Amino acid sequence: MPNFGNELPHCLLKREGKGNSRVRSRNRPVEKSERHPAQRSCRWQRVESHAIDWLRFPLAVGVVLIHAYGVSALTPAAMEGAHPLWVECCKYFRSLLSQWLPAVAVPAFFLISGRLFFKGVRQMSREVYFTKLQRRFFSLAIPYFLWNVIALVVQFLRLRWDVLTWDTAFEKFSFYVRQKGGWSVFWDSQSIGRDTHNWFGFPVEGLTAPVDVPLWFVRELMVLALLSPVIGWLLRRLRWRFLLLLMLCYVLSVWHPVHGLSTTAALFFSLGAWVSMTDRNLVELCRPHYRLSAVLLPVMLTVNQFFSMPAPISGTWQLVFILVEIVLAVNVAASLSARRRWCFPAVLTGSVFVIYAAHTVDILRACDEWLKRCWVVDTPGWLTLRYLLVVVIAIALCVLLNEMLRRLCPFLHRLLSGKR
Repeated sequence: MPNFGNELPHCLLKREGKGNSRVRSRNRPVEKSERHPAQRSCRWQRVESHAIDWLRFPLAVGVVLIHAYGVSALTPAAMEGAHPLWVECCKYFRSLLSQWLPAVAVPAFFLISGRLFFKGVRQMSREVYFTKLQRRFFSLAIPYFLWNVIALVVQFLRLRWDVLTWDTAFEKFSFYVRQKGGWSVFWDSQSIGRDTHNWFGFPVEGLTAPVDVPLWFVRELMVLALLSPVIGWLLRRLRWRFLLLLMLCYVLSVWHPVHGLSTTAALFFSLGAWVSMTDRNLVELCRPHYRLSAVLLPVMLTVNQFFSMPAPISGTWQLVFILVEIVLAVNVAASLSARRRWCFPAVLTGSVFVIYAAHTVDILRACDEWLKRCWVVDTPGWLTLRYLLVVVIAIALCVLLNEMLRRLCPFLHRLLSGKR
């Protein structure tokens, strides 16, 4: 079990004895009978806050790993002559890092967003609602628009580099925008999910994204912020039944066809909102299940790799798998964030939004192309190493970009990173 410690904030420690001004030693454990509910709540809130801060950078790295799955792919020529077992090990390693382990990243971001959006909100009054919308306009809408514009500019510059003439570049860029649906480049011009069929045999369209693909998460957060009074009302009226309904929609793949609000977003954002509205704590909820999640996750990872789930139970299995990952991630974060030497430096945690938004704006592709020219050996082992180097270099470039913007153009940096 993680050691969260049992020390309380200095300002909340009781004084011992009548008229005695000495403060209780912080080295002596606090007995259960001596713990005040306010003290206990304050301690858990502090642990949860540190855990959330600690999680932000690993989750952003997880998103980069998801989008790096096709980088330095194992080609038939590379697998020719290699031992089949070694090839399978390389494939499993890539699937583990780019499919199974980071599957928790976006759902966890939605969960944390719902938790923070409804934190301290007893009633979603008009004043509270519009105050939160104003804050989200600066932290979500402005960065969303600017990063998509940057992605379009980079796309045009890439065309200009390829064709070497401005007229041809403008012509190809105009065709590209029309092909993507015009203004849809700012909403749903990219298909990032597979079209499937639900339990009842009806077709289900995959996820869509704007031109800067990772920002589909920000798009859905904006929609959820607009719908927050409805979500709060449903949680107050239906309570856990509303979450159960969303889980059924997730498992059965039954949802509306409108782009901009997926079942993943609605379910995990509402789950985070429920945690806040019921005065619960993420770490306190996950802590009793730490050992169980640590045992279940390796078993489920093995099943994911070697067994294919039939359609009727794949949705249920995926939901359970993500919940197990969230429980384990929250516990690990709470444990490690209590130790300062295991905390990430500020230069990394302060670059999370830029890493999330910028890595697909040609940074991953450029790193891959550069390493291909420098790296002529194409074997399964070397290609796997190159795949890891592409991820590391792309993250380092995003951190460097964030620092350059912060130091040289702080106003633009605040706009692009969602800071007011």
